[in-house]
Amino acid sequence: MYNTSIFLCGCTKNSGLYIYNNLERLYEVNKLFNQGFKMCIYTNDNNDNTVLKLNEFKLKHKHFDYINETLVPGERTEVLSHGRNALLNYCKIHYNEYQYMLMVDLDDVIETFKAEHLQKLFNINEEFDALFAN
Repeated sequence: MYNTSIFLCGCTKNSGLYIYNNLERLYEVNKLFNQGFKMCIYTNDNNDNTVLKLNEFKLKHKHFDYINETLVPGERTEVLSHGRNALLNYCKIHYNEYQYMLMVDLDDVIETFKAEHLQKLFNINEEFDALFAN
């Protein structure tokens, strides 16, 4: 367990079929940080049950929240950057005391994630300034 805190976040859209299981997998990260954990997901313009699944997850997990917006359609990259910026602002306004922020992709790649993977990275170098995917 690390004597620090983390804000875990990511964007999703129309992921109702698998989002709950992916969130369960990610929520395991809370066991690694004893000074604080918060998870927040951004979503917009869903036409499936994604928001229902996010709400179900929120009711069962006290350190979880989500942002749901209706946006004017735009390029995928623009919408994704808007969502990531919304999460950054949310973190700065509400949870600025977290030492680390982890932004994850919530597509099918996350299905292989285990909290131990993140733990291995921290064991290699607890002093890093940034960690990027890919």
